[in-house]
Amino acid sequence: LPSWRSRMSLIPFGFWAAIGAPKPTVTGGTLFTSGGYSYRRFTSTSTLVVTNAPFECEILLIGGGAGGGNWGTGATQRNGGGGGAGHFKVVTGVILQPDTYYATIGGGGAYTASGNNTSLDFYNGAGGGGAGGRYGVAGTNGVQYLASSDRGSGGGGGFDSSSGFPEAKPGGAGQNSGGTSDSYTSGGGGGANGAGQPGNSGFALAGQGGAPNTSYSVWATATSTGVSGAYAGGGGGGVYESSGSNSPSEGLATGGGGGNGAYVQNGSLYRSSSAAVANTGGGGGGGTRQEWSSPYVNADGTAGASGLVIVRYPEGSAN
Repeated sequence: LPSWRSRMSLIPFGFWAAIGAPKPTVTGGTLFTSGGYSYRRFTSTSTLVVTNAPFECEILLIGGGAGGGNWGTGATQRNGGGGGAGHFKVVTGVILQPDTYYATIGGGGAYTASGNNTSLDFYNGAGGGGAGGRYGVAGTNGVQYLASSDRGSGGGGGFDSSSGFPEAKPGGAGQNSGGTSDSYTSGGGGGANGAGQPGNSGFALAGQGGAPNTSYSVWATATSTGVSGAYAGGGGGGVYESSGSNSPSEGLATGGGGGNGAYVQNGSLYRSSSAAVANTGGGGGGGTRQEWSSPYVNADGTAGASGLVIVRYPEGSAN
């Protein structure tokens, strides 16, 4: 026989209000109210508890962002790709039965490591981002949760000149793909709303991170999350250039908490890579290394951001 919980889920939600059933009580997370809605924010692993009666809600989930690719040892010039953002999704019309639900917040990956999955109970989840490629390695595919449609975004491809024959390396696949490295430059990590930019060796430009999701700025404002209303931006690729003639905008993230790639210019560290902003699911920035002429310079890639869960429902529909 089906369990009590599964039998309850077969009964239309409106039935409970029609018969005057008791109002559900919901606890867990940090509670915010704004614009006629209640929001429960989970920034670390915890529980959501529903008692008395089922209730209908929307759930925002973001997987952990991946770390940017790092430089290696024994190479003349190596640039790491940007980390991919965690998968971003919003599930609507969810009816939660009286029960305890576990909100698992995926951690961001360290440099050259993929992000971790985020979930609320078992059936609602978002995969972590794919790691940025390191010294001539392709970007990693986004992590899959239950289905391929739940993958995080892919990491950007890395660049390596140690062999004397630089090769382009592809970005990883996922919600959005990471950018391909060119023969001398790395790709940006994929974001929730766009692929990472490819490297461009013609101008020695590292790829920027893929665009973040900006459609849920109301949720971001209500819960003090995201960066300027955006979530899950890809990390920028790392780059070294000797001429100093290019724009410092190369290798940047494009918002949503993604980290900027490291930038070495004329033998000096112009910009360190930056870590992604916590609980945005953004990808970390790629690192870079140059040691074919003095002074030798290197800068590490950085970590991706942790994920996030937000549960939203009409204010007053639950205690």
